[in-house]
Amino acid sequence: MAVSVAVLLLLGFLNKSDDSHAEILEGIMDWRARDPGFYLSGDCTQRYGYAGARKPSADLNTRRAEMGKPNALWVKFRGRMSVFGSEGRTGASFHREVVSTEIIDIKPTRGCLF
Repeated sequence: MAVSVAVLLLLGFLNKSDDSHAEILEGIMDWRARDPGFYLSGDCTQRYGYAGARKPSADLNTRRAEMGKPNALWVKFRGRMSVFGSEGRTGASFHREVVSTEIIDIKPTRGCLF
């Protein structure tokens, strides 16, 4: 009996959708650099890559095109942020990325001054 309860709890944990782990992220999405970046809370010293969206309605690139392609946008969205880490054998590091799942607010802004 205890084993079946543990298995059901484990299956429930593994079956959670990505949206259940999403958080509200807000900051500048800047397309002026070679690689567009997301700057959490407008902190231009901390760049996060934008890895896209889970569904077309949440894609920041599409919304930017609809707005006439401004250089930078202040965005508030529900999404996920990857963790920073490194791979032990090769020493390669992984930079943090964000994925959007729902756009809450978006407006043109001044981008980061590089």
